[in-house]
Amino acid sequence: MTVPAGAHVHDRLRELKTALEEMEDLLRQNDAGNWADWIRQVLEGLERRDADALENLLGRYRGGMGSFNDLVVGEFSWSGGPVPAAVRRANDRLNELRDRCYSAATYLRDRL
Repeated sequence: MTVPAGAHVHDRLRELKTALEEMEDLLRQNDAGNWADWIRQVLEGLERRDADALENLLGRYRGGMGSFNDLVVGEFSWSGGPVPAAVRRANDRLNELRDRCYSAATYLRDRL
């Protein structure tokens, strides 16, 4: 049995939205409100079926300093000691969500 291509697109879009919603919550919980507001704009664009929403998301992954890839969340004072476990967990989760979002967004961009 062959699965229609549209089914994969729908699944990946749902996956993207779920990861973005989780990322928005994580960012708000870690005092990264500006980034969370941007994620909310991307989600709203996806809901409106705005063609630029995916490029808005993917564009922030590109670039040098200050790109979304550079973001580290959590407050701690670096004193040469270990990073607190809660900060490490938050950033590990952020990295997982960033990877999921990038993968889903590039998949969707290439098929829509």
